[in-house]
Amino acid sequence: MLSRARVCSTLACCVLVPVLLLVPRPALAYTDEALGAPRGGERVSAEVVFYIEADGHPEPLEFYKIEIASDSDFETVVRAIDMAKQKAGWSLGDLRTLEKIPEAQRPKNFEGIHFRLQKPLPDGTYFWRASKSLNGGPYEAIRGTESFVIDTTPPEPVDTLRLRRLEDGRVQIYWSDVTRDVNGEQELAEGYRVYRFTKTLKRFPIMTRYLAAETKETQAVFPGREDPATITYFFVNGVDKVGNEAGRRRPVPIGGYEVAFNPPNLNQLTNRKYLKRLAQQDAAASDEASADAPADSAPPPDSNP
Repeated sequence: MLSRARVCSTLACCVLVPVLLLVPRPALAYTDEALGAPRGGERVSAEVVFYIEADGHPEPLEFYKIEIASDSDFETVVRAIDMAKQKAGWSLGDLRTLEKIPEAQRPKNFEGIHFRLQKPLPDGTYFWRASKSLNGGPYEAIRGTESFVIDTTPPEPVDTLRLRRLEDGRVQIYWSDVTRDVNGEQELAEGYRVYRFTKTLKRFPIMTRYLAAETKETQAVFPGREDPATITYFFVNGVDKVGNEAGRRRPVPIGGYEVAFNPPNLNQLTNRKYLKRLAQQDAAASDEASADAPADSAPPPDSNP
């Protein structure tokens, strides 16, 4: 900025001299970057989110690059994502946007660089590293490398499910730990989801299922059957640490669903005309079975005189 300084002497009149004062510009770029997540061989889903810890505020011409390799020496780089060339998936967290939010309520790992992988990688072990470019300069490596494991294979379903009625009328189901995934590889389930089905007719197909419980134990207890005309089914799926579960396309870790034990209203889940037709079919089948059954033979004559 320009200011005017007054230069005077005892022998000359005062003269105004323009002086240029340089005001330093505050630094805006991120500093102290470090690889945050995933790290240490962590198991993750195919939707990997990379996080680079950082302090400060991002510069408009600040770019990052992530390299993913199948070996720790990075001789086989399977994916290189340059923020300057590919904007999708990148986000920069700046604490200035959270100034009015109490620190205890701020999102975890918000400040820094985030990237969500856009194209899934196959299951396996990977290594990643990152670098930074500022104001069009060359990319400079961020210290260190980290590893992670992509796991999209769910545990096998529970096949040892047993049921017993407790003295108070409630129903307890219990099972053995799941120790393998659906491919037969060793894997201990992180938890279990219990599903319940209900139907009222023998030929009535199961139209829906609902989640009855999430647990990390190998047992669950439910209220007893209220309507003796209904048939209740249970089955249990193992869930791994990532959240993989047989029958679900996207992983959801244990605790990701709100569980409410409210049996569904069958009248809202099914078509009444369809139920009526099934009932008529069951009745006709019963009549046919009765007609085809052999008549009881007459008792043998009494041999006693």
